[in-house]
Amino acid sequence: MRIELGDYVLEVDSERTKITYRDIVTGGAEGCGCSYCRNYLATLPQALPNEVLAFFAKSGIDPRKDAEVYEQGPISPGVRSYGGEYYLWGAVVVEPKKKQVLSKGFEFAFVPPSPLAQEQFRGEGSLCFHFDAELPWVLEEDV
Repeated sequence: MRIELGDYVLEVDSERTKITYRDIVTGGAEGCGCSYCRNYLATLPQALPNEVLAFFAKSGIDPRKDAEVYEQGPISPGVRSYGGEYYLWGAVVVEPKKKQVLSKGFEFAFVPPSPLAQEQFRGEGSLCFHFDAELPWVLEEDV
């Protein structure tokens, strides 16, 4: 299935991606449980722009089963920088020449798999959705 996100055009095996996510018990953030990861999970689904949520739904990605989410430091009071990775089966058909920004503070790219990929996504045809985002701190506990 051909899917677009920003200026990217991808060929995605959504059925294989959906089946693979069924085999993953928990995402990286849920498995970690540190305050930064719990904050990320608490911001879902609002943490991800609507275009990304729609792309995830079409491509079979479960937003609660990230491969990895990491906090990168404060941006301003109450706002933290996050990065993360989700995986799918597919290939980039058209790669944009410029950085992809969907909304203020949310950038993304499709890149080759990193060592952070879940075991189920380690294989030929795996693709990484990498993002950087500015997210609010929503937990009652301080950082």
